[in-house]
Amino acid sequence: MTKADEGQALQLLAEAISRLEKTITDQAAQQPANELKVARKHAALRAEVTQTLRDLDKILEAQHG
Repeated sequence: MTKADEGQALQLLAEAISRLEKTITDQAAQQPANELKVARKHAALRAEVTQTLRDLDKILEAQHG
């Protein structure tokens, strides 16, 4: 391997590392948004389940109370 080949290999490696760092940075930037989206869906689902349980409780009270 010549010095030029080594230089080219190092340049390719540096570019690959740079792309990897950019990918990691981009994913990290998106992560909070994804977590927030999941948290909102979870909260909405929890509210829906809570309302369904309240409705069921009212129905049972009406039938037995």
